[in-house]
Amino acid sequence: MGDFAVDTANFEYESRKNLLVNGSFEKAKNQIKTSADAWSKMAATNTGFELIYDDVTKESAQKIWDSGLGVGYFSGLYQTVQVVGGKAFRTNAKVQIFEIKEAIVQLYIDFVDAQNKFVGTFITDTALVNNEYVALNISESVPVTAVNARVYIILRSTSANGMGTFFVDSADFEQ
Repeated sequence: MGDFAVDTANFEYESRKNLLVNGSFEKAKNQIKTSADAWSKMAATNTGFELIYDDVTKESAQKIWDSGLGVGYFSGLYQTVQVVGGKAFRTNAKVQIFEIKEAIVQLYIDFVDAQNKFVGTFITDTALVNNEYVALNISESVPVTAVNARVYIILRSTSANGMGTFFVDSADFEQ
C-alpha cells in the first residue's frame, strides 16, 4: 500500500443539458473576480476582464473590454466541449454592448477532429449598442468528423484601432 495526496478536486453537476461549465458566469474562485470559473481568457495588450453583478439580470455577468485592436484581432473568453459528429447542436450567448467602435461581438464556434484539425466554423455577431441583452444564436449540425467544439465569446476588430466594452450574462451549448 502507498500514500497519496490530493491538492484539489472539483466535481460540478448541472441538471440542464448545457455542455458549458459555468455558463451562467455565477462562479468565480479568484479573489479579484476577473473572470468566471471554467472560462479561459484570450487577451490583447489593453484587454480587461471583470466579473460584475448586473443590475439588469440581478445576476453576475462577465465584463470584457479592449482598445487599440488591429484588423481581425480579438479578445474574450472560450471553453472547449466534447461533441458528437453529425448530431444537431444549439448554442447561444446573451450579450450587451456598452460601447463599440470598428469592432463586433461574436459567438464563434470552431470544431476540431481527433487530430485537432479544424473541420468547421459557425459564427454570429452583433454591433448593436443598447440597454438590454440580445441573444446570439446558432443552430446547426456538428461536422461529422468533429470531436470537440471551441466556444468563443469575443470582441473582434473590423479595422485599425477597434475597441469596445461588452457584457455576457449567459452562454449555452446543447447537443
